[in-house]
Amino acid sequence: MATTVYHVVCRDCNVESLVDTETAAEQLVDSHVTESDHTVEFDRVD
Repeated sequence: MATTVYHVVCRDCNVESLVDTETAAEQLVDSHVTESDHTVEFDRVD
């Protein structure tokens, strides 16, 4: 069974991360946006 991974990336700085759950990705995005007001996105890696 394949593991789902989410790729989180900031479009305004060098923050980039892989996380195991969609919830973790959403939390990382929210946290970075709150701290920096940067544009941060995530997507599932297939």
